[in-house]
Amino acid sequence: KKFAEYTCCQGGLGGSGWEIRDGLMVYCLNSALCSAGGLNDIHGKAIKDEKRLFIDTRTLNQWLQATKPNSTRVLVMHHPMEWLADWAMDELGCIISEYFALVLCGHKHNAISTLSSRGGRKSVICSAPPLFTCKSDSLGYSIISIDTENPEIKVTYRQWSNLRNFVAGTAFTGNDTNGIRRTSYYDFTKQ
Repeated sequence: KKFAEYTCCQGGLGGSGWEIRDGLMVYCLNSALCSAGGLNDIHGKAIKDEKRLFIDTRTLNQWLQATKPNSTRVLVMHHPMEWLADWAMDELGCIISEYFALVLCGHKHNAISTLSSRGGRKSVICSAPPLFTCKSDSLGYSIISIDTENPEIKVTYRQWSNLRNFVAGTAFTGNDTNGIRRTSYYDFTKQ
């Protein structure tokens, strides 16, 4: 309920950021600025968005400069980075490695969590599983926990069962604990 009060895009179509609590910042980046939205071209062929999407890096950089330098920052965007145009993917990759401990994206509907590194820094990048698609798909969601005493991010998955409820998401993780732990470069104890 509290998060829903933040709304979105009031600061501009490129994205908006908020301080969720002291030292925890979230930026929602609009990765669909140049999306065709499922439309067809003049020949009736579907316009492909992959590798063609742009982002507003100017607004994102302005927000980063205006926020506390030792904050734990989370980037949220719908499309994964590989759907961006080459220049946007390169620019965002540099920004993530410098400023973000965690990146959350979706669109591809694959429940994966990876550790990305450029230089000595590491960021956790999580792709969400599908939640609103066919009932025959493996549907679910993830819960992200940031350990403030260790530089660790835990992703816990829940999946929809044929008994019509959510259970431990072992289909997404391939283990019995339904979770994945990733160590980030951020030392949360100093922030």
